[in-house]
This record gives sequence, C-alpha cells and structure tokens, in this order.
Amino acid sequence: MTAISVSRRALLATLPAVCIVSAASAQDVETARAWASATALIWSEILHVPVDLLTTGGLSTHRRATNQQDLAEMHARAAAGRAGIEAEVDRCRAMMRAAPPPPTMLHSWEDTIVDRTLRDQAQALERLAAMAVFLEANSNRFAGGEAPFAAAMRLANWTLFGESDWIMACCVKLERLTVAPDSFLDLWHRATSLDWLASSINRTAIIGIVRGDPPEHLAEAQAALGRVSAEMRQISSAFATVGLQGLSGEGRARVRPLLPRLSALAAEQAKALDEAARAWPSLTPAQLIAEGAEFDNAPSFVQAAGRLVGDVLQPT
Repeated sequence: MTAISVSRRALLATLPAVCIVSAASAQDVETARAWASATALIWSEILHVPVDLLTTGGLSTHRRATNQQDLAEMHARAAAGRAGIEAEVDRCRAMMRAAPPPPTMLHSWEDTIVDRTLRDQAQALERLAAMAVFLEANSNRFAGGEAPFAAAMRLANWTLFGESDWIMACCVKLERLTVAPDSFLDLWHRATSLDWLASSINRTAIIGIVRGDPPEHLAEAQAALGRVSAEMRQISSAFATVGLQGLSGEGRARVRPLLPRLSALAAEQAKALDEAARAWPSLTPAQLIAEGAEFDNAPSFVQAAGRLVGDVLQPT
C-alpha cells in the first residue's frame, strides 16, 4: 500500500515532465503539457477508487444478517457501495472525454505508448465497474451466510489489491517516454510494470480458485503469466548489451558490474513466475483462505534488484 500511495503522488508531479521532454516540436509542448497533466490526474483518480476502499476491505458489512429485514438493509448498503464505485467510474469517464488530445511524440514507439494509455484507462474503468458488481455480490454472500468471513474478506482484499496492481502496471509504462528504448532505464521500467502485472494476475488466479471458477480461468491466468515470464526472459538477455544512457556517471559505474547479476535475477524471476503458475491448480480454497499472505504476492524482480541498484535511477 505504501508503494501505491507514493506512486500515486509521484504520478501528478512527474508525468507532465515526461511528455514535455518527449514532445516533437515547440508547438507540441503545450499539447503535451495539457495532455500529460490531464492523464496524470485521470490515472490518480482511477487509482483512488480501489486504494481508498482498501481501508474498509471492500466488505459493506462485517457481520451476518440476523433476519430478513436486516438482510435487506445489508443488501441496500452493498448496492449503495456498488453505486458509489460506478459513480466514480462515470466521473473518470467524463474526465477522459474532456481531456485534451494526445501529443505527437518524437518517435513512433512513444506514440504507441501514448495510444496504449488511452486504451488502458478505458479498460481500467471497465475493470472497476466489474469490480463493483463483484464486491456487492461478495458482501451479500457473506451477509446471507453463504460465505465465511475469512473467505469474503480475502476475496475483497485480493480484488482491490489486484485492481490497484493492474492500474500501476499501466501507469509505469509512461515512464518509458523519457528514456531510450532498450536502455537500462527502459528495461527497468518494463520490469517494474511487469512486476505489478504479475501481482495482479496472481491475485486473479487465487480469487478464481476460492470462488470455484471453472478450470478455464486458471488456463487464462497461466497464459497471461506465461507472457510476463517470456518478457522477463527477454529482459534478462537484453541486460548483456544494454546501454546506460540516462544514468549519472556514478550510476553507470555502479550498474555496469551489476548487469550479470541483474540478468540472473530477471531469469530467476521468469522461472519463479512459471513455477507459481504451475502451482495454482494444486492450491485449494482452504489453503488460500487460511494462509492467504503466503500466496498474495507474486515474486518481484524489482524488489530483489532494487537492493543492488539503490538510488541510481534518478535522471541526470
């Protein structure tokens, strides 16, 4: 939660500078500044939806209904919670419609990232709308005695963290606009985005296990995590010839001897993700409910590598 909060604050401060640096011409600078400011604010508001709900765990009640009137009141409270999320989704959609047009960037790969951002924001809001429906149903199942408290609370928390992770995976992609493609900083931002995405996919998988979803949901999650691990293997190989543009002289001196170890960590990350995906079918709802913390987080490359790299990622 701390990392999410810090990233949310940083988003508003850093994204405008990212796009201004990468604008194609002086005329595009104003377009870039306006779009970047609006995009940062929209992402912050989108992230605000699941993060703020984490204070309550996403359950509209923490007790079971004692009679039909009590149950009806709990259903109404859950419906109000869903409506509140849907109102926030509608507000963010209105912000998107009112946002200025995206800038034309210097390079086609940058335009691809900008275009992807618009699609990511639309998809994030679709996911939050689906989340609202799920949280309402989850609360109602607990209130009606169909699900134990531990299962209902874990499902709510996994859902909220999973959506926060997915949003953060999208936000981090924008950091690539400031750096040379396939440079060390580019690989680092890609790996960071993949870490968030892997965590979201992992939570989606364990939610499906606890809910008793059909086996197809695990196959989809395994395929999605397989794509993440495949890209981590590409990143592992790329460290062998990576450029260190964008790092200070001190940063280059520190990172250069670390590249073999960072390559190994990326390869280990890919292997760990494959192992996690293979383990999902053997996990039971009882295991996940009783020992949820053990399975909550996917392995993280950046967490391990960050201890080696330190603070060298500050731009020059």
